[in-house]
Amino acid sequence: MMNPGFHDKVLAASLAFMAILTVYTLVAMFLRRLGEIRARRISIGQFRTYETEDQMPAHLLKASRHYKNLFEMPILFYVIVLFALVSKASDTTTSVLVIAFCLLRSWHTFIHLGANNVIHRMYLFAASLVSLICLWVYVMGKFFL
Repeated sequence: MMNPGFHDKVLAASLAFMAILTVYTLVAMFLRRLGEIRARRISIGQFRTYETEDQMPAHLLKASRHYKNLFEMPILFYVIVLFALVSKASDTTTSVLVIAFCLLRSWHTFIHLGANNVIHRMYLFAASLVSLICLWVYVMGKFFL
């Protein structure tokens, strides 16, 4: 029976955290869409092909685009975290980097879905990208060196 260490648990928890963040965004997007449909500000038919997506209210576009974003850069996060777990590269540094990434991405989500301050969002995106690059370099360095 596998008995994962503390750092393996941190890495596994980070995967669960990002999945929960994605589901949270999906639910927020769904509820916003449902509210607009119920208020008759948009038609449910707009979701057949999404051809008129650019004509939807801004808060719907934000949620939709943010949900799509969670299937871009975070995919690289999932890959490197799984690789770190499989290659036994989990340690304090990997734990700190995955926690940093998760916190930065969650903060990015709440800003994007909320007030949407572009400057704050840009800094958080850049910081999460730096943490992800550092994670890749560190884990690959441990593996190859």
